[in-house]
Amino acid sequence: MKNSDSHTPQSALRTRGGFTLVEILVAMGVFVILGTALVGLMSAAVDAWRRGEAGRLTNEKLQALQRQIADDLAAAVLDPPPAPDFHFALDTLYDLSTVPGDPCAILDTALSTVKDVTSDTTDGRLLTCFAGPGTVVLRIRVPFRIGAALLQARTDALWRDPAATAQVFVGRNDPTLAPPAGDPAAPDDTSWRLFADLPTEGMGGGEADISPAVQGGDIVFIKAELSDRAQFLRSDAMRAGGRPVLLLDCYRDPAALPQQPRPTFAAFVRDGAQIITFTRTLPPEVEQAALKTAGSPASPEYLNYADDNDNKQIDESHRPLAGRAQVVYRIQPYHSSLGKPGLGVLRRAFEAPLRQPAAAAADELPIPNVVSQLEEIRSNDFIPNVLHLGMSFWGADTTTWEDRPDLEPGYDTKYDDTSPDPRLWRPRPASAEWLSSRYLPEQVQVTVVLEPDRGERVTTGLAQAIGADFPAAAEGRLGVLSTRGFDDVQRPAAAFARDPRRFIKVGDEWLFYARIGSPTEFIIPRQGSDGLAARGCRGTRPVAHAAGADVFRGNVAVFTVRIPAYHHWQR
Repeated sequence: MKNSDSHTPQSALRTRGGFTLVEILVAMGVFVILGTALVGLMSAAVDAWRRGEAGRLTNEKLQALQRQIADDLAAAVLDPPPAPDFHFALDTLYDLSTVPGDPCAILDTALSTVKDVTSDTTDGRLLTCFAGPGTVVLRIRVPFRIGAALLQARTDALWRDPAATAQVFVGRNDPTLAPPAGDPAAPDDTSWRLFADLPTEGMGGGEADISPAVQGGDIVFIKAELSDRAQFLRSDAMRAGGRPVLLLDCYRDPAALPQQPRPTFAAFVRDGAQIITFTRTLPPEVEQAALKTAGSPASPEYLNYADDNDNKQIDESHRPLAGRAQVVYRIQPYHSSLGKPGLGVLRRAFEAPLRQPAAAAADELPIPNVVSQLEEIRSNDFIPNVLHLGMSFWGADTTTWEDRPDLEPGYDTKYDDTSPDPRLWRPRPASAEWLSSRYLPEQVQVTVVLEPDRGERVTTGLAQAIGADFPAAAEGRLGVLSTRGFDDVQRPAAAFARDPRRFIKVGDEWLFYARIGSPTEFIIPRQGSDGLAARGCRGTRPVAHAAGADVFRGNVAVFTVRIPAYHHWQR
């Protein structure tokens, strides 16, 4: 009997064969389509994760910065001097008598050589401005013999010209000598003592005990030497910034002023970036912990990680904190070797205790300038990839956060802040500068622009080079590689005078664009409808830029902090 399974039919063998070429190609096509779809989905998921992670990191930076700035500003405090027997405050709104021989005259015309003395009453108030070159001498009469005196002076350089300089001197007031005279720059002139030397642009000054210069007399001479394009006592531009630009307190008691540091709240723009420094209180846990390791109160050292008394040891016997510390915020640009023009790192300095005034020679006043002191304070990196940090300060005369010349009824309209008609109110914008050892702003508005580390970066480049005078017409078209991702939402003009998201940074210069003209063009107004120039914004200067220069947008955050210890000036 034959086994039926011993022979397999040929047809059965053919049915057990492999895939055909067509079947393999179809299967491969299906796998390729599925793989491509999966790769696309994974890529989209990874990109979404990266964008979310970049947004999370940026938000964490902004939250950390907001918490730290809010904590510092909320604890800002100033130690006011004791109540004087004679107080003089000048903000140039007084009618300065210039009559020769007038015993109550403030401006001494016999010793003043400034030619440009401008009085403006178009807004209903008298405004006097002394512009250089030349000398301005103020002669302030005190109704008693002076035992001690404290002076605060502020100066303002016109148009932020680097060549504009100002020097403030205090005249020796020995009643047996004639009034001060001569050139204070002369080496043999001993009639004046230098109070403040301001060779840099912008606002400057300080406060100091001038008792050695005026003790025993009853007249205080204050002289300002102005270079070309510099000015002294221009209060109209600083009404929101602490208001008075000259303060003099006189005491009968020679021991009325203790020798201690005078904290100052200062904010000014230098090299295109704002520097903010102020004094804050310390929480009890920090103060007590530091006091346990502090040295003798008579020690010349303070906690700044340096050898202050030249004994080859660093801060081995620093003084107690006494509840005060100095805080400084500033942006340090990245070094050019890193290839990141326009970007910088936000640095925060914290120094305690407050440093004592530097020892001075017998013929000099111990008046350390606020700006020069900052160079000696050690700061630490806080937030990287910062495009901008700006603070605006709400003072006694402030009425709006924005600089809105378009809202003003005109300088030929009398200022009337008592009228029920708001159209007659002349807006006073918040100030970006502040310098006072007596007055604190009520509120601070902080604007921060950060460049994300990765993911959500929105940058482009210039399509062609531009000069410092661009645009030549009323508005110009700034050609870029792409405007994708930049803000172009149209809003009512009353909503924002200048939307903070409409600023772009090219190199180290900030520009404002009115709108996006095309996918490759920004519309840059030469003089915007709001009356403000669009080049050199936020304290920077218009400069030429080469083709291909990076154009940054950054992530913008704006928040407001209230200072509980604020103190406004009232006449």
